[in-house]
Amino acid sequence: MENTALDLEQLNNHEPADLKVNPRILVVDDEEPVRRLLARLLKASELDCTLASNASEARKKLFEAKFDLILCDIKMPGETGMDFIKYVGFPEKVV
Repeated sequence: MENTALDLEQLNNHEPADLKVNPRILVVDDEEPVRRLLARLLKASELDCTLASNASEARKKLFEAKFDLILCDIKMPGETGMDFIKYVGFPEKVV
């Protein structure tokens, strides 16, 4: 797992994306059909959707953009969804 104090500090200082525009959603799932389906449904609702196929890719996306919501698969090979959520540091917001 590639986390440093600086990485975690940047994540903890995260401000919500501008809610005047469409909410931004990060979808993290190792199964491509699931990612495609979720993206199609979210985009049909005019939501801005970014896809990641694993936790490592999702971490990179977190530093490229701000997200209002993360939809994350729990059982993924390698780093699990729960590991990723712990890395993000928002366990109180996990549903």
